[in-house]
Amino acid sequence: MTRHGSQNNRDERTIVTNDERKTIGRGEKRDRKVREAMDLLEAGVEQVLDGEAFKRYLAFAARFHNYSANNSLLILVQRPDATRVAGYRKWRDLGRQVRRGEEGLKILAPILRTVEDEETGEKARILCSYKVVKVFDVSQTDPIPGAEPLPEKPRPKVLRGDSETARALGRSLLAFCGSEGVPVVGDDAELDRLSSGANGVYLLRENRILLRSTLSVDGRAKTLAHELAHHLLHHDAVGTEADRPTFEAEAEGTAYAVLSYFGVDASEYSFAYVARWAESKEVVKTALFNIQKTVRVIVEVVESRDAREDGATDREAA
Repeated sequence: MTRHGSQNNRDERTIVTNDERKTIGRGEKRDRKVREAMDLLEAGVEQVLDGEAFKRYLAFAARFHNYSANNSLLILVQRPDATRVAGYRKWRDLGRQVRRGEEGLKILAPILRTVEDEETGEKARILCSYKVVKVFDVSQTDPIPGAEPLPEKPRPKVLRGDSETARALGRSLLAFCGSEGVPVVGDDAELDRLSSGANGVYLLRENRILLRSTLSVDGRAKTLAHELAHHLLHHDAVGTEADRPTFEAEAEGTAYAVLSYFGVDASEYSFAYVARWAESKEVVKTALFNIQKTVRVIVEVVESRDAREDGATDREAA
C-alpha cells in the first residue's frame, strides 16, 4: 500500500503538462538568445579594442601623468570638464600649443632631494615639500601646424532608427521603471546641467531617470535600458570613480544585449561605448556575469508583460 502510494506520487511528479512544456521551451529559447547576444557583445567590443586606432589611443594615453587624488580634485574644482591634462612643454612635445591668455590649472608638485645614508652610503630620494605648478587641459590648446592629430577613443555612432520593435520595447521598459518606482523624465535643461551632452542619466539618490527628448526611437529604448540597468545593478552599490568603467560597461552591455535579444541592432553605439570605458578585455570579462544576469531579468519582465497584453487582446477579440 505504501509502495503503491509512493509510486502514484512519483508518477504525478513526473507528469509535465503542455503549459509546463511551453514554459520550459520558452526558458530554453530565452537562455539561448541571451547567450547569443552576450557572444556578439564580447566579440564586438574585443574587435574595437584590438583595432589599430584604439591601440594608438592607448599608447598616447600612457604618455600622460597619473595625478594623485588631491591633484585630481584640484583639477576638477578648477575645470570640471577637463579630460586630458599636461604641462606646457608636454603639450608642445605632443604637437599642441597652449593658447595665449589661457589660465593654467594649479596643482601641487613634489620637491625631492637626494640624501645619503651615513652608514651604508646608499642614496635615496625623499620628499621635502611641495610647489605649485600649472597644467593645461587639451581644450586650452591648438594643434601645431603639421603635427599629427591626437589619437582619440572610438566614438559611439548615434542610433537613428525608429523601429516599431524598439517603440514597443521602450513602452515595456518604461512600465518596468514604473514598477520599480523609478520615474522617467524628459528634461534636456536639467540633463545638460548635470551631464552636458549625455543621452540620459540615472540619479541614484533621487532614484529617477532623465532622458534626452530628441533621441530617436531606437536611441530612446537603448538609453532607457542603459539607465534601468544602472538602477538594477548599482542602486545599492558602494562605488568610487575607479569603479565607473566597470559600471558603465555593465550598463551599456546590458542595453546592447536587451536590444539585440528583441532584434534591434545597437552595435554601432554600444561596442564603442563599452570599449571607451573599459579600455581592456579584462574589464569587459569582469562585467559579463552581471550583464547576463541583468539581461535575463529585463527580458523576463518584458516578455511577461507582452504575454499579458497579448492575452488581454485575445480575450477582448473573443
